[in-house]
Amino acid sequence: MPNSAAPVIVHCSLSNSDLTNRLQQKGHRIRYGTGTTEGSLIFPNGGPVFIVQQLTKTIQNWPPDSEAVVDRDLLARLIKAKQVHATLYLVTVSPLLGLNELKVISLLQEMLPDLKILPTKDGRECADAVCNIVKRRLENQKRDK
Repeated sequence: MPNSAAPVIVHCSLSNSDLTNRLQQKGHRIRYGTGTTEGSLIFPNGGPVFIVQQLTKTIQNWPPDSEAVVDRDLLARLIKAKQVHATLYLVTVSPLLGLNELKVISLLQEMLPDLKILPTKDGRECADAVCNIVKRRLENQKRDK
């Protein structure tokens, strides 16, 4: 286990998931909270914030049709998180990245053009992607000092 892994505040909705198990395996100190945005991973001290969402739950009707509507709760969470945190990623989780999934990602990108969207296939890939981003940011912060 690496000693230099960053602490992370995880919304309780992600407890006992492959994602949090993988983060712990990578040495991250996990703190669970209910006062954070649902599905969020927060890396303190100016680190990035990730909102993890099953892709099929991002819209009200699955599979998406020409009238696909983004889930209002998710949209509100993203807008609120974007106002509070400087660096926000939406990490979508879907075992398949087909045409329907790409439609949803495109719809989300059109609604929130400055949102960084990171598609992943499962909790393990999600954790690996999150850890890579955090690691690079920490390296850049140390280099810039």
